[in-house]
Amino acid sequence: MADEVRARIDAALAALIEPQTLVSVLDLGFVAGVSYSAAERRVIVRLAVEDRHFKCPACSLVDSLSVEGMARRIREALGAALPGWTVETD
Repeated sequence: MADEVRARIDAALAALIEPQTLVSVLDLGFVAGVSYSAAERRVIVRLAVEDRHFKCPACSLVDSLSVEGMARRIREALGAALPGWTVETD
């Protein structure tokens, strides 16, 4: 079971393309780590993004929207790959 779950997670993340670069989120290094519990049917994806502070309010907004969009797409992709599982990003 563990190998099958990990394979589904890896395949879903590898197929998830960042729309501006057309490169997978894995190849871009956006995913710092993944943990899961088959017993709890729960996946947690740790994102490799820094908490950046911009002097420009618009830059901060664009950055936070980009990160949240990426996190949402990751949750959707893994939710589709593992129906009934809880998917979280942090």
